[in-house]
Amino acid sequence: MSDGDFDYIRDRLDERVAWYTRASEAALRRSRRLQVLNLVAATAVSVTVALDLTDFRRIPNYTPAIFGTIAAVCSALLTRFDWQAAAIRRRVAAFSLQRERWLFLTQAGPFEGGPDPRLLVERCEEIIAAERALRPGARGDDARRSTAAEGEA
Repeated sequence: MSDGDFDYIRDRLDERVAWYTRASEAALRRSRRLQVLNLVAATAVSVTVALDLTDFRRIPNYTPAIFGTIAAVCSALLTRFDWQAAAIRRRVAAFSLQRERWLFLTQAGPFEGGPDPRLLVERCEEIIAAERALRPGARGDDARRSTAAEGEA
């Protein structure tokens, strides 16, 4: 193995694994926080409705509506951004990249015949591209092909 192999591992592969790990943890934290806020707000709706708010002059009558709005916004954000699925997708990508690294360094699996840096790069870049393609808003190959075909027509 040459120094270039380790440059790719250090500069690209390890950096991507670290990024996917951080991004996965951040997405999971966002998801959990919003889920807890959603649960608290939804529960607060029923509690404030069950209370006779006329007895509590400091609590406005529209308090249940505020909690309901908070719960609805939390649900919409959780659905729109799907941070839980993003966390899982990024975690899988990090583990897949680590696996390729280990196989390369131990000369196992597809690298059994000896370390092939080009194969490592190809396999790792495929994993990275596949994760990017699954992101919300990412355009797949079919969309790119149809756009190119429209441009040619």
